[in-house]
Amino acid sequence: PIIGGDSTDQIVVLYSSMEHPSGIEDFNVNHYRTNFYQISVEENDNRVFVETNTKSAFGESDIDSSVWTLGVFGESSGNQGMLADFNTKSSSNGSYEVTFYWYYNRDNAISDTYHFYLEATDIQGNTWQITSDEDLYLVIHEFEVDNSITAGDIQINNQTGMATVKAGNSFTIDITVSAQGDPLITYNPIPVAIILVSGSTEIVLHDTVVFASPGATATTSFRHTFDEKGEYLIKVVLDRGDLIQESDETNNVAEFVLVVSEPVKEDFIQSLIDSVKDGGAATTFVALAAVSIILGAIFLKRRGVKTDLEWEEDDEF
Repeated sequence: PIIGGDSTDQIVVLYSSMEHPSGIEDFNVNHYRTNFYQISVEENDNRVFVETNTKSAFGESDIDSSVWTLGVFGESSGNQGMLADFNTKSSSNGSYEVTFYWYYNRDNAISDTYHFYLEATDIQGNTWQITSDEDLYLVIHEFEVDNSITAGDIQINNQTGMATVKAGNSFTIDITVSAQGDPLITYNPIPVAIILVSGSTEIVLHDTVVFASPGATATTSFRHTFDEKGEYLIKVVLDRGDLIQESDETNNVAEFVLVVSEPVKEDFIQSLIDSVKDGGAATTFVALAAVSIILGAIFLKRRGVKTDLEWEEDDEF
């Protein structure tokens, strides 16, 4: 086992010789792992707080704890060499927890989708880079924007208002989000959350991000199933985390009541027809073939009964 590691950790050694060349050249394995535990915008201070936790496969002693770098790059703007400021450092259970602040106004950052990468240094002076998977949708509030949604912007199976679906049957929620504001805004991410309200409890069924410039709309869809009958209160919330500063914050929530009724006894032929609506060409062919066989069997059965009756009449004659 590795000193300072778990009993299941292993080191694989690759080697070659003149007689048995391996064909491997300049082979590097990143043995560092970093979790980005927190990435949050502190709007009042025009900065982003980042909390990281880093481990080395060779244990805490492999990490040069005096050198930490956190870089930032945008999906549109690329890597402009922007760096965050070191804040705090602590060690526990073989890992280092390091926090940073990124002052985006100081770096003249533009509205973009950003990612962070941590550079850690080992005791031999080698630098290892780990990039976060999280998206940071940063909007620099230079212009006025207002994102909105109403109950009329929500459709259940292409219907607005109170909708009724059968228990056990899936349904589709289609949502349209509108954006207004300064036409100079070209980057306007809008977080959308679909929430089930049960008493004082809110359960997030689905969340996503759509993009819409002022004067335009964006749509998103979500498919869900309720297995039990009843009335369900569902809310659609824009910018649930208040990341976007808007001219009107009161039009970001719309809600509707979904009535889920008792499931009906399934009609086999009708279910095949319904499946054709959601299936492709192969599904259509199989379903139609199955219906044809069933109808053919019914026809032959009825025809057979009629033939027997006619034979009996001929017999008596």
